[in-house]
Amino acid sequence: MAETLRILHYINQFYGGIGGEDKASVGLSAKDGPVGPGMLMKAVLAGRGEIVKTVICGDNYISEHQAEVIPQILDIIREVKPDLVLAGPGFNAGRYGIACAALTAAVQEQLKIPCATALFSENPGTDLYKNRCYIVQTDNNAKNMKDAMSRLVEFGIKLANGETIAVSRARKKQMLEALQSFFISGGGGVINDYFNQFVGVAELCGCGVDSRAARRLSPAQATIFRSRKHNFVPCALSCQRRAAADGQKVC
Repeated sequence: MAETLRILHYINQFYGGIGGEDKASVGLSAKDGPVGPGMLMKAVLAGRGEIVKTVICGDNYISEHQAEVIPQILDIIREVKPDLVLAGPGFNAGRYGIACAALTAAVQEQLKIPCATALFSENPGTDLYKNRCYIVQTDNNAKNMKDAMSRLVEFGIKLANGETIAVSRARKKQMLEALQSFFISGGGGVINDYFNQFVGVAELCGCGVDSRAARRLSPAQATIFRSRKHNFVPCALSCQRRAAADGQKVC
């Protein structure tokens, strides 16, 4: 891998400077170098990476033609050969968030290139793709764009450098507390609220966190846990593909 990372950045028509909702049906385009929030990304990179290409597409267009547009973007990525693909941040913008997550999942699954996006936990893109790609957690809107971009870039660099992702001790403690609340409440609402709050982080999974958590439960609770965990515990592969919302490593 080159010392300076080659990065491809995906954004929508608004951040691409084309226009707002009236331009949401604009088609796919690509420009050399950083565009819009890519200038902030460049500053955060501070020489560690170079945005070699920015891909732009209207929210309506990609929403209505996703099956056609995603493969076209993948072709651009194959031609550019970046070390890292970053999309967004998309915050809580529905169509934009879905596009960012769909592209990130496609790059991960088809091209095997390190990639990530950044979305709000309640963005529909998060719900649809949280088990298929890395999604760094953001605020509800772009007010804290600098913080969101910093998290996305720092996490992306870790991915591109092949660093191991691991769950922090604090997160594991929160997982155990959530499990206990789940059984105390007698229902799944608490655990679902927990995942909505901390989505984008590798949570309970098949890599051992769940079994360690189960050992903290009574035999009866552990039996219930094992019978119900498929409802809210993603698999080990999903764990490996989920982003650290607070910049911690994820395992």
